[in-house]
Amino acid sequence: NYFVYVSQGVCHGADTIHISVITPPIVNIGPDSTICSNQSVTLNAGNTGSSFIWSTGATTQTITANTSGTYWVQVSNAACNSRDTAIITVIAMPIVNLGPDSTLCYGNSITLQAENSGYHYLWSTGATTQTINVGTPGIYWVRVNLQLCVASDTVNIYYINPPVVNLGKDTFVCSPNPVTLNAQNNGNSY
Repeated sequence: NYFVYVSQGVCHGADTIHISVITPPIVNIGPDSTICSNQSVTLNAGNTGSSFIWSTGATTQTITANTSGTYWVQVSNAACNSRDTAIITVIAMPIVNLGPDSTLCYGNSITLQAENSGYHYLWSTGATTQTINVGTPGIYWVRVNLQLCVASDTVNIYYINPPVVNLGKDTFVCSPNPVTLNAQNNGNSY
């Protein structure tokens, strides 16, 4: 309380004023963040009981961010205002599909493709390329990532022996005598 007394000869005047010092709110909505497209981050302005206005137009203490952008909040408690800003960067989540399990004949190979150009790759074989060529049976997986965004897929590659076909030696036949040819391998397609 501040009081003043003023006198001018026999005349007097007085007044009192109350001064309250209000501490401005301390606002920290967190650091700049990078998230994956399947994630979100909650920004919290703290200062329960204060008034809030966000760059999104929200007036709540917290908001959820799931798109890239610069987010700011202004927090007011009585006559004092404080502000903070955070930049949120959203990275596309890799989509990995090595396709269905496959069966090949020995001697053949298949190329497995991880897609997602520009990302980082780690295959079960130790390769770090976007594609690998497979020529032996096994379970093959790939992990694709960009910063914290990681996806993976696995595929089984099976091999079978090709059918052995022997129609016999080349031969001459006299017409009209037929020759019977046998492809063997019962149960297969001919």
